[in-house]
Amino acid sequence: MKFSSITFDLLALSVTCVTAFPSIALEAAATRAEAQTKEKRCPYVGMNQKEKRVDGIAPGFDAAAQRIDVSGQHAFVPPDFAAGDLRGPCPGLNALANHNYLPHNGWASLTQFVEATNRVFGMGIDLGTFLSTYGTVMDGNPLAIPPGWSIGGPPSNNGLLDGLLGLLGAPQGISNSHNKYETDSSPTREHQPSSTRADLSSGNDYKLVLPQFEDLFKLQPDAATANYNLDVLLQHRKNRFQQSVSENPYFFYGPFTGVMVSQAAFTFIYRFMGNKSAEHPEGILNQDVLKSFFAITGDEGSFVHNPGQERIPEN
Repeated sequence: MKFSSITFDLLALSVTCVTAFPSIALEAAATRAEAQTKEKRCPYVGMNQKEKRVDGIAPGFDAAAQRIDVSGQHAFVPPDFAAGDLRGPCPGLNALANHNYLPHNGWASLTQFVEATNRVFGMGIDLGTFLSTYGTVMDGNPLAIPPGWSIGGPPSNNGLLDGLLGLLGAPQGISNSHNKYETDSSPTREHQPSSTRADLSSGNDYKLVLPQFEDLFKLQPDAATANYNLDVLLQHRKNRFQQSVSENPYFFYGPFTGVMVSQAAFTFIYRFMGNKSAEHPEGILNQDVLKSFFAITGDEGSFVHNPGQERIPEN
């Protein structure tokens, strides 16, 4: 797979939101995270965003620089849940852990999140630092050494001082971050009309709901021309929003988790999962690549979801 750099200005500008939380304890860690990733960042992360997007100029493509290694130490290894490996609702983070770009156990430091998302997906350092800091505060343990969080549920080991509670209580990971990090009307997760907003079919709010994935998949029925680009994801987002509003009387769409994070969840699917090439530097996200990143096997009509086995496709 080949990825390119993209910084989402809307979310990046939201860095100011973190001042509403106890960020002093994380300031040094966030600064250190950015400094440590400078030499490992995606080669296109410094390109002017106006040049790439507003003016409609393609971001460029360099096969050697953008190729993502999925062999050797980065070969796919499924999680060992019996041994305590953690996986959660974010297919991208699950894939990073399965390919050892993040620690395979699913607990990572703030710095590791920033470095891995930039190196593999080309996420801007500013956005990666903000999201990782927010995840550490809201769902992890900023008091641990190093500060970090789980990509799944509550961790069994989260660094030195792990006996201390996080700023908001015991660290729960992003599998328990509903309405803190993600919200109703998510791309492939559904929420029951109840105080817990558990999943309609599986009893939780983090497992993939296969019919939701099928709804997205069907928007591009022709395998030869399928491309789940931003136009397609916009339609899927509209469909999911309307479905959630109509089915959930407790529907909640917060100013951060809804207006900002929810939109990013849909955008990230294309921007980070699309396979870049010289012919398509913005990326093509076809059916096979989409299925691989969402841990789906089988053919349409007989899909099987394999929890936690999200993987970056071979080049």
